[in-house]
Formats: sequence, C-alpha cells, structure tokens
Amino acid sequence: MDETWAPQNKDEEQQIMWLNKLPPGVKIPLTAEQMAKVAKMEVYSNQAGMKQHAGPSSKYGIPDKQNNWKTQKQPIPAKISKEMKFATANTNSSDSTTSNTKETRGMGSTDEETSASKETGQKEAYSSSQKHSTGQSNSSTEEQATKQETKEELNDDDPEINPDPPTKMEEEMDKMFNTDDYPAVEEIISAAIPKEGARFKTRDDAFYRYALYARKEGFAVKKFSSKRSGKNGEIYMQTFTCNKEGCTNTDAKTSSQRRTNILLKTGCKAHIIVREFDGYWYIKKVHLEHNHPLEPTDYLIRFAHCHKRMTDLDRRLIHLLQMGRLPPRKMMLIFRSIRGKFRGIPFDAVDLSNIKSQQQQIEKDHDIQKCLERFKTLQKTVPGFYYAMEIDSEKRVRSLFWMDAMCVMNYKLFGDYISFDTTFSTNKYGLPFVPIVGVNNHGSTVLFAVALLKDQKTDTFIWVLETFVQAMGGKEPKTIITDQDKAMKKAIKTVLKTTTHRNCYFHIVTKMSQKESTFFAKNTGMSEMLMYVAKNAFTPAEFEMGWNKVIKDYNAGGEKHLSKLYRIRHRWVPAYFMDNFFPFSSSTGRSESTNNMWKCYSQHTDTITMFLEQYEVIQDKCLSALDKKKLVSSLKTAKAVTRHPFEKQALEQFTNDIFEKFQIEITNNTAFKVDGSLEPGRHLRLKRIVKSYDHMEFKRECFDVTFDDEKRNFMCSCKKMQRDGIHCCHVIKAMVHMEISDLPESFVIQRWRKDIDTELATLGNVADATCGDETLNVCEIWKQKCWQQSEKMKEPKNYTMKKQLATKHYVTHQCPTEEEQKEETE
Repeated sequence: MDETWAPQNKDEEQQIMWLNKLPPGVKIPLTAEQMAKVAKMEVYSNQAGMKQHAGPSSKYGIPDKQNNWKTQKQPIPAKISKEMKFATANTNSSDSTTSNTKETRGMGSTDEETSASKETGQKEAYSSSQKHSTGQSNSSTEEQATKQETKEELNDDDPEINPDPPTKMEEEMDKMFNTDDYPAVEEIISAAIPKEGARFKTRDDAFYRYALYARKEGFAVKKFSSKRSGKNGEIYMQTFTCNKEGCTNTDAKTSSQRRTNILLKTGCKAHIIVREFDGYWYIKKVHLEHNHPLEPTDYLIRFAHCHKRMTDLDRRLIHLLQMGRLPPRKMMLIFRSIRGKFRGIPFDAVDLSNIKSQQQQIEKDHDIQKCLERFKTLQKTVPGFYYAMEIDSEKRVRSLFWMDAMCVMNYKLFGDYISFDTTFSTNKYGLPFVPIVGVNNHGSTVLFAVALLKDQKTDTFIWVLETFVQAMGGKEPKTIITDQDKAMKKAIKTVLKTTTHRNCYFHIVTKMSQKESTFFAKNTGMSEMLMYVAKNAFTPAEFEMGWNKVIKDYNAGGEKHLSKLYRIRHRWVPAYFMDNFFPFSSSTGRSESTNNMWKCYSQHTDTITMFLEQYEVIQDKCLSALDKKKLVSSLKTAKAVTRHPFEKQALEQFTNDIFEKFQIEITNNTAFKVDGSLEPGRHLRLKRIVKSYDHMEFKRECFDVTFDDEKRNFMCSCKKMQRDGIHCCHVIKAMVHMEISDLPESFVIQRWRKDIDTELATLGNVADATCGDETLNVCEIWKQKCWQQSEKMKEPKNYTMKKQLATKHYVTHQCPTEEEQKEETE
C-alpha cells in the first residue's frame, strides 16, 4: 500500500469527506480494489487530521459469491466445542485475530466453517451480518471469489450521498429506521442456514436470526423449552422450534371461553438448540427438516406471530391516532397511505385493538391512584384547577368532582343560568356523568364543572351541589333546569334555596305522548290542543283555564298521567317561568349536546384516567372555539337587513351570534301591525297580519307592548327580554311605530356584549405548538422514508431480489461481473 497517496481530484476529496462522515456501524459492501483504495484514504485521513470515527475501513467487508460476510474467526471454548462435536484444533491459532474483530448482532463462525468453505466455496455460513471486517484474514478461496466481483467505483453523484452533516432529527430518524424490527428484503433473502457452532451476543439475537431464516423459508418459529442454572436461576439453554411442533387437540369441548381458531400442529421436529457459555450463545444442535409444506410467499407468513413487527415509531403513531379516537380500521388506512399497500404493514387491525386492551388492563387496577396523581399534576400546571372526592366509611373513593380556572371565570360571567343532567354514562364503571353547563355571551354552551357520581341518590346530589357552590365562592345560580328526577329536586331545594328550578319541557312532553298514545289516537287533535295551550299561555291563569277546557271537551278527566302533569304544572309549563332567565332554553338540550360532545371523545370502555384526559381535550377545544368566535365578532360583522339606525348600533354592541338572533326579531316585526293604543304613547296593541312566518315562537294573534318613557324601557306580554335577554319583534314594531331611531341602553344587557369575555380570551395566552410540529415532521419523514424504499425496490436488481423472496425461487445472489455490468449498461 502506497502511504504517500493523496487525492488526485475533487471527486476523491468528496469521497473522503463522505467516508469520514459516515456514523459508526454503517456497512457497505466493497470489492477488493475498492477496499485497497479505502485503506489509502484512511491513511491520508489520519495524517490530515480528518478522521471522525473509528476509520472508514472498519465499516466495510467483502461479500463472497453467496453474499455471506466473511469475518475473522472466533475461538470456540473447548467445553462447548466438545458438546457440539466439532473440532477445536485451530482455536489457538485464531486467538490472535479474535481481539481485532468487531462483533455485531448475531455473528456466528467456527473453525470448522473455514475448512468447509475452502473445499466447496458454496456452503452458507450462519452469520449475523458482521459486515465491517477488514478482510485481511481472507483465505485463498475468498481471493479467487473477489477477482470475479465488479470493479465498482464510488460515485459522489448518488442522491443518497449527502455531504452535509445530518441534523439532530435526521439522526434520530435514521436510528428509528435502521432498526432490526423491520428486516430489509436483502436481509431476509440473504438469511443463511443455521449451523452448529454459530455464535451470538445474546439469546434474542439467536432467535432473531433463526426467525429471519424461517421467514425466508416460509414457516414460523417459537421459543420452546429452556433450562435454568441451579446457582443463579438464569436460562443457560433454550430450544427454538417450528410453531407446528406438538399435536393439536381438535376434540369438541363445551367451554364458556370465547371461540377461537386452533393452530393445526403436525408434530414438526425442526428446531435449533442454543446454549450460553462465557457470555455468548452458541448453536448446539440443528434440525432443519419439516414434515409439512412451507408457505409459498412472504405475504402469507408475515401474519405469523413471530414475524409481526411494531417499532417504537409505530407505537407512537398508534398512540396519537388512539388519542384522536380513530377506530382500528381507519388507522390501517393511514398506515396503508404511509406504507403504500396493506401487504406492506407488518401487523393488522386486531393488533391495534389489542394494544388498547392491554393498556386498559394495565391501568384497571391503578385507575383511581393514577387519577389522583393526575389531579395533583393538574393543580400545579393548570391555573385554578380544583377537585374534590367523596369517600365512604371504608376510605374508598365513590364520587369525583373537578373544574379549572376557565370554569370559574365562565361561572363568574355567565353563572346566572345552569343546566344539570345525569342521563349519560361514559366510562367502564357505569358512573353517571354530570356536566354542569351554562351559556356564554356568544350563545354557546360552556362548562362550569364535571362530576362522576357513584349513584343518583339525594345525598350524592347534595354533595355535588354543595361542592360546586363552595368552589364558586358561595355564588348560587338564579335558574337551573334539570330532567325529571325526584332525588335531584330534593337536593336542589336543600342546597340552592334561592334558585328557580325548572324541569325539561321536552322530556315531559315526549313522555306524555308515549304514555297517552292510545288515548290520543282515539281522540284526534287532543294532543295538539294541549301543546298549544302549554306553549302559548302567558300566565298561569291562562294555562289552567285552557288546559281544563281541553280535558273537559275530550272527557279526559280520568287519565292518570294527564292529571299528574297538571299537578306538577308549576315545574314544567313555560307560563310559570315567564319572568325567569332561561336563555333560549326550555329543556336540558345544552347538557345533552355536551353529552354528545363527550361521546365523540370518550367511550364506555374508558377508565377514569382516560376520561380525565378527554376533559382536558374538550376544555382546550372550547377555549379554541372561543378564540375564533371572539376574533370573528371583532373583525367581521353581519349584513344589515334594514336601514334602521338601531340595527347598526346593536351590531356594534352584541356579539355576532346574539346579533343574528336579534336580527331575526328585526325581520319578523314586519309580520305585525299596530292595531290600536290602549294608552296613548305608552301601551300599544299589536296584531299579526300574516298566517305564519319563519322562527315564529307563539301562535297567538295579539300582543301588548308597554313603554316607560322615563326609563326608556319596553316590555312585551311575551316577556322575551326577561326570558332570553333580548327584545322581541313586537317591541321592534313598537319602536318603528313610535319613530325611535336610537337603541335604548336597556336593549343590550351586559352578558351579551362583545367585550365581557376579555379575561377568558386571554386565558392560556401562551401557545406552544412545537410538539405538534415535531409530530407532523416525524410522520412526514416516515412517509418519505417509506417512499424512498419503495422507489428503491423498483430498480431491476432489487426487484429481482424481491421476486425471489415472493416466489421461493432461491438463486444464489452474486455481485455482477464485468460482462454482466456491461450488458446492463447497454
């Protein structure tokens, strides 16, 4: 070797830079001539101070005709050698070369192999891809084989050669993709036949190499019997067998276990035995014959348990998709878009479901403990997070309650009305889920608190309400709407003494139609008349008179359910709540919509800890939605439908969502006319002049509007301002008739203004999206890697290798000769 060698041109300088930047462990096959040139480059790099790693020459090996990597031979201990019945005569002579050999995963070689390769040159060595040997100890047979190899030169125009130093993320991704969990096609094809004496660093390495060979041949393997040391109890011998070892019991059995398929075993004797000695594992015995046909293609055998692979990157992506509540079938579609086809995915949808089931099983016994730990963490990280627990006499947690600063601020601004519903259960323990919700200044549902209750008894509801009021500084809501529950009614009466309680109108009417369906079918029109009276009565006296008249006309005095509804009329009929603030609500629909939202993020199989995680997701979503509504209200405006000045004034003060509701009232004022004045300038009678119109709330013909000149305040007999916080179309008609152009201050209450939620909009003002960017980058790089591998396999040489694997037509892979290379070029 000429040690005075120096690069002759820029191409050779580029090659040196590239070789020195290769990370340790990269293995690239080179010919003998290329090895000699690399050795010269190494000397030049050492002298020039360019060396960054252990040296380029330590990264390469020379492949023989069978594509096996010839390495320096390792000595086999005499004790193991005797048990394995192979010669140890050359052990001492190879000691000097052993210390210079760099070992990698699953390497295996013997002195017996050396003599065998000299005689035939064709026998495959069960090597673990020790591809970076210096090649200085090759035999004469290897020298003859290398003379036939192609004289390939390094090409710096190769797009895979990047002279720029890799970034931190690129290094991490390279480490992920250069994992043995996904064996390359070349690695499977070149998997050698196992032979006695092969050496491995660990027992898992030995099993991995045997599994590679099994996948190449078309069968599956399993770990079978093992022996442990009497001194330390560790395994020192293990048997790896074909998965069809043993016999199958196909007798019919009556069992309560779920139905599963049984692997048809044939008593196959194919196996290898590995034994540990002096820190390494050696193959002690090999039996390769099977008594059953092998699978014809890799596409079939990949479903065997031992050949399924799921990397850490796979699991990270699966975890992200599971957090997004994607079902396994949709996850598989995502993996298909990454891998290119379903056959390229080394697992199936069942494996994805099993991952979640295993995680739930692990968390099952420690659910409450993890939940409490999560609560304590949230107290430190989430502003104003508060939680409470109800503990029984045996110190077991029975009920949970929690909220955060966003809930407190929402309640401070919009806590005059709340909705309370317990009809939804969304966890694996069947605990009733109780969202306490309200309405914000955009007319959207907001969350005040969340509770998971042990039952729906009065004491439990009292505990929830007392905890809620205490957490909110003693402030009680003005109104509350719930479903028809006796226990809840008692609890509200006990705790919320100043709060007006109302039952859900929709639930009661629906139940009435169901229970009286037979009677209503016989008395056509009665149901519609009762609903008309209940919905259009403005005072309790009007309702009672109209209801009794319908009952009398249809002779329905004996109907028990109708009599019961009349007795509890003060709890559900709208006429009894005309002066109470229930914004755009007469039912628990807001709680039910909240339940539906939780259904999108949680499942009945979720643990409490998982349920708590989804609470954080929903709160984050609500805050994001609030940001959007706030921005829309400040930057965009609705189009005016009239030229009245008060419409523009309302647009500037109301939030966009509330203004749209007010604009409907402005439009509907044209459906009425002033029929007369009961008191000039103060009391007007309005009459409907059209049969119907959009968003018609009442079917009455006449409405009375009163005006207070001193307070510049209007009041209508429908009392929409008291009920919803905005004036009705009847008042708008009166304003137009009285030629009032300016919007009175009383028209816009504080809770509907644009600027009331400024504090909420700034809550959590610091946004950190770097984690999301990193996740997107990982997915994008992963897809690019898969695409590059797919494009690489389209090359003729690699396609031939893939075809060999798929058709089981094993042809000894050789490096192309000069003649073959010339033919390919032509």
